[in-house]
Amino acid sequence: MKKLAIIGSGDLAEQIAVLATQTGLFEVVGFINQPVEIVLTSYPIIGTDDDVLNLYESDQIDCISIGIGYAHFSLRERLYNRFVNQIPLAIIIHPTCYVDETAKVGEGCVLYPGCTVGMNSVIEDNVLLNTAVVICHDDIIQKNSYISPACNIAGEVRIGSRCMIGIGTTIIDHKSICEDVIIGAGAVVISDITISGTYVGVPAKKIK
Repeated sequence: MKKLAIIGSGDLAEQIAVLATQTGLFEVVGFINQPVEIVLTSYPIIGTDDDVLNLYESDQIDCISIGIGYAHFSLRERLYNRFVNQIPLAIIIHPTCYVDETAKVGEGCVLYPGCTVGMNSVIEDNVLLNTAVVICHDDIIQKNSYISPACNIAGEVRIGSRCMIGIGTTIIDHKSICEDVIIGAGAVVISDITISGTYVGVPAKKIK
């Protein structure tokens, strides 16, 4: 069982701790505090970002998970860039997920209960798939993105880095979404999105 530290101390970090424990593969030894968050966890705070490498090198932890959500995308990405080549980033896949044997899931990814990742799909590093996300086939989800619960992503879709796809969104097949896009809850994406911004509605349209 791997000793896991979670960077963050809010509700997302707490959820990831529960998921990691449910896999049976990780022992959560504590959280790494972040000043942008209110401490909500019942787990011990074992240090700050500057302590992570010392914790790893002294065998107190084996790997980390980044429990920072879409409200702080830039911080989430900075933490990934800081640690990706220095300490293992845990891949946490809940046992109720289906991941096809041809699919690839990158370092630092978290897959909540009931997710499906279909044939030949690629989930790049540090992506979070929340509960019951469906990734059909031949999709690419690029680094540091967040897919909210109950999203349905059809085949041969590409989603860029640092995207937040809102709860219940549907993206039809063969569509591409550029980086730094927010899709509002319940939207339906039927066209390529080539300009960063916020999109809502059916069909999804840019509002800012």
